[in-house]
Amino acid sequence: MRPPCTRKHPDNRICELLERCPFLTSLVDLSEGPNYIMSQVAMAIGDTRLSEDGVACVFDHLNSMASADDDTVNLLVVSVLELLTDTSDSIERTRKGLNGGAARFLFERVLRGWIN
Repeated sequence: MRPPCTRKHPDNRICELLERCPFLTSLVDLSEGPNYIMSQVAMAIGDTRLSEDGVACVFDHLNSMASADDDTVNLLVVSVLELLTDTSDSIERTRKGLNGGAARFLFERVLRGWIN
């Protein structure tokens, strides 16, 4: 197990996100827990506040989260992917952004309602 990250947040998953996508520091409330922060990231994707490079960075990180431990995958699904199913534009943007990565498979399962 890695030592705790000393940058910005006590949760290593949030630290990793901020290390890969440092521009998010100004868009999320770092006094909150990981589920709330990740939902803020999902909302930033959904309402197009992020630049194209920012979106690419976040989606790349979401794909890496999909290959992590079960708690991280759960955080990804519950706090991000489920929120990105709210509109057809958001679904299209998410499918495009996740491309063929590991999180795309999870996203499609969320869209189907976890059947099968």
